[in-house]
Amino acid sequence: MTESRKYRISTLLILFLLLLTGTAGGYAAQTYESGFLQKQTEVSTETAGSGTVLLGGMPVGIYMETDGVMILNTEQVRGIDGREYEPASDVVRSGDYITAVDHKKISGKKELLEAVAAIDGDKVILTVRRGEEDVDVRIEPVEYAPGAYRLGIWVRDNVQGLGTVTFLTEQSKFGALGHGIHDTDTNGLMDISGGTVYRTSIQDIIRGTNGSPGSMEGIIVYNNYNVLGSIDKNTEAGIYGTIDRIDELFEEQISIATAKKEEIETGPATIRCYIDNEIKEYEIQVTEIDMSGTEINKGLVIKVTNITVKELCQTAGINRGTFYSHYTDIYDLLQQIEDEITEEFQKSLQPLLEGDPSDLTPLNITAGVFACIQQNADVCAIALRPDGDRRFASQLLKIGREQCMASYRKYFSNVSAKKIAYFYAFASSGCIGLLEQWVAGGMEESAQELAKAAETLMMSGIGYLQKETPGNP
Repeated sequence: MTESRKYRISTLLILFLLLLTGTAGGYAAQTYESGFLQKQTEVSTETAGSGTVLLGGMPVGIYMETDGVMILNTEQVRGIDGREYEPASDVVRSGDYITAVDHKKISGKKELLEAVAAIDGDKVILTVRRGEEDVDVRIEPVEYAPGAYRLGIWVRDNVQGLGTVTFLTEQSKFGALGHGIHDTDTNGLMDISGGTVYRTSIQDIIRGTNGSPGSMEGIIVYNNYNVLGSIDKNTEAGIYGTIDRIDELFEEQISIATAKKEEIETGPATIRCYIDNEIKEYEIQVTEIDMSGTEINKGLVIKVTNITVKELCQTAGINRGTFYSHYTDIYDLLQQIEDEITEEFQKSLQPLLEGDPSDLTPLNITAGVFACIQQNADVCAIALRPDGDRRFASQLLKIGREQCMASYRKYFSNVSAKKIAYFYAFASSGCIGLLEQWVAGGMEESAQELAKAAETLMMSGIGYLQKETPGNP
């Protein structure tokens, strides 16, 4: 691969990184400006309340304590007799919250450990909150050393992380994240007793991939000097609380009217995102609105419509002079990379296309295209995302179009060229969807296996042509 191609691939990856992270944790505001449509993602349509709010977009550190001690799992304990026991198995469940030991209330791991250290009998009564119900369960602790006991339970009583503030109300109440905080082990929404919001310093942004959302990496110093406010709710729609040091967090205070989600309209809007230690705004298009309420934190489909060469170059670590020596703008960058990949595909397929006509079967041609995609997985994994622009995938499949059409005409000599063209359009559209799923799944199957699957799927719809072939009903 040439240095020029390596440079372009690297820059394209950065471009899509910005397009993806530009929507993470931002706040979308309706505006009336137009722009080009590019990347698509989903955000929340939760209402911010009534009246006006201050726009967010800035990152914060988050620390929350659970309401009770969360049970993650159980484990075996080696007893003083050398045998293995698992005293909590089938007694407690992952996601239970311990609120009392022998009817004495506890609120954290420290109190739980003190209660376990004080065990001197053959049974312990744990009060656990299981969903909306409080349940008393009995556990027989295991003596693992003289006078020392264990329950065989893994627990957690707090969670830390980073998030993005979405808005602040006139009563100093904030909303953040747009989604709830779930435990990484149990995947359940965490019940919290309260929490704290801290100042943070963002160090890196991790690009999201299909099925895995992007994230931020930063530093939080847990001291009173960095405290910004408190957290009192963790819901599926986000976390909520109070900001005490408003001027420190909202250096630029922009007020905007709020609306119910039923009032949102498709069209131009603006999204705010924290990049390079400052809040930046990006033009977007709201393309779809889901009012069904089936997913509380996913209601809008948006497309990011602008990104500057300056931002691209800063993230890629190059100067603008270097960029403009290769491209006229960002869209020229994308077009040149797609053209270069297409040209490379054509060269790779040339031996097949110019070889023995008997080898020019739709299966072989499709397998050749898929193999080229697999060899260029770094770029194609982005360019062929299921939520991306299908134009590039169509361009790749057109490479062998004439040869495939000729193959169909050979097999179905009595079928009109128009109907063969219809069938090819139907089959190639299906191949694009198949390609997107293959790329999204990490290209686990070989190119030949996927091409065979495509052929099988296409044959299921070939009755359209067989009806006009002599001998078929």
